[in-house]
Amino acid sequence: MTVLPEPPEKAVINGEVQFGRFGRTFRDLNLLDAECGIPRLPGLRRFRLKQWVHIAVVHDEWYLSLAVVDLGFLATSWLHLYDRRTGKAFEHEWKLPPGRFRAPANVWDHSGRFEARGYRVSVHNHLGRQVHRFDIEVGERHGLPAVAGSLVLHEDPARTQPLSALLPLSANRPMFTHKSACPANGVLEVGGERVVFTPDRCVGLLDYHKAYYPRHTFWRWATFATMDSAGGHPRRQPDAQCDPG
Repeated sequence: MTVLPEPPEKAVINGEVQFGRFGRTFRDLNLLDAECGIPRLPGLRRFRLKQWVHIAVVHDEWYLSLAVVDLGFLATSWLHLYDRRTGKAFEHEWKLPPGRFRAPANVWDHSGRFEARGYRVSVHNHLGRQVHRFDIEVGERHGLPAVAGSLVLHEDPARTQPLSALLPLSANRPMFTHKSACPANGVLEVGGERVVFTPDRCVGLLDYHKAYYPRHTFWRWATFATMDSAGGHPRRQPDAQCDPG
């Protein structure tokens, strides 16, 4: 495991972003305080800040992708499930006007709730207790199956080193990411089928993100994880890169 420096308490100190890759994440991700060329007009920096929590969970028979996203001018969420036995997939998606959803402020202990009629997803990051909890209640819609239940990702940085980095998109303009491979457990009801996730067999990939992206941004990005042979614990593989343009 690579030895990395400890971060300061805050991601931004006196307007200056504390760039780097760290052994753990910041407790205060105060990116709204960054002097990054965006005026301090009421709400403008929040409008430009892009924030999301995304998980991908691999099960023997299913693959799940879940995201809650705050784009500033719009909030969106999707729940995508792929049946590995049949090769069939479906996706629920919902959008909300600005202000209806706020992403969790940090990964240490904060929550967010995306709620619309027939579509509810709540997220509670609690790295202090090594858990990230996702509660899902999505009704049947447009012929797509209902999905309900809870998933928990167990993040133990001492066993699986996360990627926690604050990188420059331009001068003092930050992109923060926290990615980790975690054992996952929980139960989902998918269209009447009970799907049980067990931490010895199921891997969850957590992607927590905040950034002041340019208007045009292109990603070349992927995250991979495998179970190690020693104890069945996930190992995260290096990420590809993102190119702002």
